Formats: sequence, structure tokens, C-alpha cells
Amino acid sequence: MAYSKKVEKRASESNVDWDEFNEHLLEQIGEESESQVAILSGIMDLGIQERPDHEEDYKGSTEQDKSISEGRSYLTEDETLIITPAKAVDSVALYADFPDVLVNYGKFFSKDEEDEWRPYRHLITNTWWDPVAKLMVAKGAALSCRPNPKAPSGWAFDPKSTISKLATCTGAVPKGPVDQEFELGDLLGGVFVMDLQAVRDKKYINVKALNIGTKHKAIPSPEYDLEPFGVSWKGGNDDSSLQQVRANIKSTMERALNWPDSKLKIEFEEYEKANKEAKSSSTEGEPEETEEPIAEKTTKKAPPKKAVASGKKAPPKKAAPKKTPEPEPEEDEDCPFSDDE
Repeated sequence: MAYSKKVEKRASESNVDWDEFNEHLLEQIGEESESQVAILSGIMDLGIQERPDHEEDYKGSTEQDKSISEGRSYLTEDETLIITPAKAVDSVALYADFPDVLVNYGKFFSKDEEDEWRPYRHLITNTWWDPVAKLMVAKGAALSCRPNPKAPSGWAFDPKSTISKLATCTGAVPKGPVDQEFELGDLLGGVFVMDLQAVRDKKYINVKALNIGTKHKAIPSPEYDLEPFGVSWKGGNDDSSLQQVRANIKSTMERALNWPDSKLKIEFEEYEKANKEAKSSSTEGEPEETEEPIAEKTTKKAPPKKAVASGKKAPPKKAAPKKTPEPEPEEDEDCPFSDDE
């Protein structure tokens, strides 16, 4: 009896024309860096994440020598690098929507390829490639604080941290240090500005969002009616929030030291099981929908390129479960010695 078999296409394989989509992003965002109004649209708990040790050239500065003498850092044998071990820390992923930059996600990601223009959504805490695990994982904003006598509790976020910059620029904390008791949910719906730019690489289009700043009062808030979302480690998340979690965020969550016993893990297992059962009963044999890293759907149709700004204000800020930063006096979230972001 003759044997015959062909390799079937996996349901998870993408039908998206990524080259065309990348060119679309390049056209809509632009290759020149431009300041754009941003709205903090999402906060996702990443759990307690291990971080790589910080390395930098040893220059013999007062701060570096102090860190070495206090046992927080050490020199390599050739005394060219100073190494600062990083502690595992509770982290969050932060998303921003750019209402004046519209992307036709429907054309590339919907089954019927119907036009659906939505605000460009960007993970402003960025991602990085883990060469060991061979995974693209999220770089979270660390919820670490240090002693600060001007803070009500005596502890505050480092002024250079992403959380401090957002709290200050959105007006959530107009003056003074951002205390460790700060409610992170107050950032949701907050309006600020960032420099947005699409950069053409050899194979891909990389989008850069840099320099968190305060929106000038003379600049009107753009039209925006999407609901901010949050994903809490403590559970209580609805399906619409879990649906926002993309593959790189999920893989980052699963790396957390406290993932195995988390309520979020249980919710994901139930959510994914229900989705799998629903798909197998209704669309058996059909390809799964391609995951789209975008803002939630809206019925609004919009013209290409950029929307015209209006005087409409952003929606009220939505409360999220309170996060208590872990005191960490030794270092800030990025670099213990540099003033760079």
C-alpha cells in the first residue's frame, strides 16, 4: 500500500503580509522623529523579574568607588568594568496609544481585510532579545524605590525612572518626589508626549518611542475614546483585559519568580481553555486569527495618515489594583551611576 502525506500548514502560522504592514507603519509614523501626544492606555503586571547585572566602564568616579567600597559593585580582574548585581524586582509593562497616528490594522489583521483605522499602540517599556532562552521578552518598568526624606513615606521612585517621569508629566504628581505609596492606576488615561519615529532596518521596521515629556497647554488633546486597561497579578481580570496580552508579554510573565503560584496564571489557564474549546467547536479546521499587537477595536472609520486634533479631553483615568513598590535603596531601574534614561 502506497503511503502519501503532505505537511499541513499549522493553524498558528501567520497569513499577514508583514513586509506590506511594515511599509504601512513607516508611512503612517514617518522616518523623522516627531513629538506626538500619547495616552497611557495599559498597565500589565509582569511579576517579580530577574534582571541582568549592570556593566559599565570603570572611570574611577566618586559614585563608582563608593559603590565598590559599600559592596554594591565590584571590578573585573582587569579593572576595566564595574559590575553591579541587579536584584529581582516587581515590574510592569506600560502601553501608550498615539491618537494622532492612525494605523489600518483591519486591512492586515481582520479576516475580511476590511479597513479599520485605530490609534497606534506602543509598548513604551520596550522589549529585548534573550539569547539564552531565544525569546523576545518585555523590559518592564521596575517598581523599586529608595530613601527620600522629601517623600511622605520616606521612600520614593528615582526621578530618572519611567514611573516618575510619567507621574510628573501626566500631572498625577505635579510636584515633589513620587512616593512609594503612589497609585499606579492614576497613570491610566494620562496624557503626555513622546518622540515617535519609524526606523528602517535591514529586514524590519523598528518603531522608537523616546523622551517622555509634558504636553504643552497650547496643544489640544486629540480625540480618543478607547478604554484604558490593566492586567493585575492578583487576579480579577476580565477576558477583554487578558485578550490584550501579547506573546512577548505572556512569555515574560511566565519567567517571573512568582508566576507558578499566581492568580493570574490560573486565570490564563481558564481563559485559554475556554478559547480553545470555543474555537474547536465553531471553526474546526480553520486557521486561528493572527495575533495583532494593537489597540482594541473601534467601529470608528478614519482617514489615512494622522487624525486632526480636537479639543476633546482624554477619558477619565481608570483605577487599577494598587502596587506597592519594593524598597531598593542601592540602585535605580536602569543604571546606578548614569544620568541617562
